[in-house]
Amino acid sequence: EGQAIEVRMRRPTSGGLGLRVDPENVVSKLVAGGAAAVDGRLRVGDKILSVNGVSLRGKKLADAMPKDGERLTFRVLPTAVAPAPQQQQGGRGRRAGGGRGSGGMGGMGGMG
Repeated sequence: EGQAIEVRMRRPTSGGLGLRVDPENVVSKLVAGGAAAVDGRLRVGDKILSVNGVSLRGKKLADAMPKDGERLTFRVLPTAVAPAPQQQQGGRGRRAGGGRGSGGMGGMGGMG
């Protein structure tokens, strides 16, 4: 976590943050015009380590997000220093969407 950065954002009054994460809390999509994209500090591939001081180890970002309050502080491992994924391209015969009950993207669709 030595290279992690802190990203502070305000929760939008309407709509979500405009970001989706994979089951490991790595940003997989930024929605154009969404709060995260407009802010510009989070990028696809960044790994979110904690939100408002709550570690995401073993948790999904959507479950750890505070239900109230407008200030959000993310601890993020930027793409440039994030460890390389363990899976090899091409996989090991795994089918798309499969694997340990991840249920596909497991992201934060419609969060807000």
